Order: sequence, then C-alpha cells, then structure tokens
Amino acid sequence: MNTEAQAQKQIIASLKAIGDNFLKASKHLRHAEKSYREASEKIQSATR
Repeated sequence: MNTEAQAQKQIIASLKAIGDNFLKASKHLRHAEKSYREASEKIQSATR
C-alpha cells in the first residue's frame, strides 16, 4: 500500500473519530441542558 493511500485511510479514520466525539458531546450537552432545565424549574417552584 502506498503512503498516499495510507494517509487517506488515516484521515478517514480521524474524521470518523471526530464525528463520533461530536455525537458523544452533543448527547452529553442535551443531557446537561435537560438537567439544568429541571433544576431551574425546581428552583422557580421553590421560590414561588
């Protein structure tokens, strides 16, 4: 296998890893947003 093909495979693997990390981060952020929203609602109901 020539070095160009190897480089292309490495780039593709890296892009897939980046994509996977973005998916994980977005799931984490959605979960964090939900948690903050729930906490905010509890605080608002407690201060009424």
